[in-house]
Amino acid sequence: CTWVGCKGMASLYANHSMMTLVNSRLSIIRERVTVERIILATQHHSYPEA
Repeated sequence: CTWVGCKGMASLYANHSMMTLVNSRLSIIRERVTVERIILATQHHSYPEA
């Protein structure tokens, strides 16, 4: 293949793996936030006077 084509494919692949990494990070953060929100909500409902 041509050098430019190879370089383009390499950068595309790098971008894709970076996006996959970022997306998995975001989903992990989102899940953690959701869990914390649920815990906070249940604590709030358990102790209405607090």
